Amino acid sequence: MNNYLNEIFSVLGGGLGGVILTHLFYKSKLKKEQKIRFQNEVGDRIAKSLIEVRDIELKADVIEVYDIENQLESRGSNLNIFESSAIYPAIMHDKQSLIDFINDISFARYNYEKDLDCQVAAYLLYIERYLSELSLFLSDFDEDAMPTLGTIFIADIQKWQRSFDNILVKKINSHPTKFERHHGFRWKLEKNRTRKKLYYVSILYRLKSDYKSDIINLARGIIESVKEEYSLDKEIASKEKDIQ
Repeated sequence: MNNYLNEIFSVLGGGLGGVILTHLFYKSKLKKEQKIRFQNEVGDRIAKSLIEVRDIELKADVIEVYDIENQLESRGSNLNIFESSAIYPAIMHDKQSLIDFINDISFARYNYEKDLDCQVAAYLLYIERYLSELSLFLSDFDEDAMPTLGTIFIADIQKWQRSFDNILVKKINSHPTKFERHHGFRWKLEKNRTRKKLYYVSILYRLKSDYKSDIINLARGIIESVKEEYSLDKEIASKEKDIQ
């Protein structure tokens, strides 16, 4: 009798154990599948935001040849625009172009920054602040002076754009699947690192400080000549108005 009961309990125990193991295995598999599906959703969202930001960032890579009409007139078919050293970013063709690009950056921060890691977000924050500061610096200049001034500040804009594009391409190809909070030590570190890498070596910063070098002195000379030309134009326009 005892042997018979032991056999029954053994069969029941074995069956129950199998059910429990099957349940645990299924639960673990389901949890793993849910995690993968969630990571894919997060990854797709991050990838989309990175691509959208890159589309905006690449606008800063578009250049124009400075004073191309006069160069074509003087050099004609001998002009090689690919070898021209006088270039400026298209986003500085006029003041509205610069404002439009700042608005694009602000749009990217508002719509996509929450999906981006601290490094990418810090680059967006940096260029928004840099261009806002540049816009204030240029506010007293005439609209027609923008391309000339663009030949000075193209170095700052290209350095940001090329460094940022390299970061974005690497992150898009690696397909990240984790969000990051833009608070705390990591966020502060990335902001400071980006500012140190880009701002404190920028032409804009050095023009506003007492920094001296051949390039900065040349830039100051160009800016002063633009100011003088602008003042002369205003004086002539004022005299013509008085005559009328």
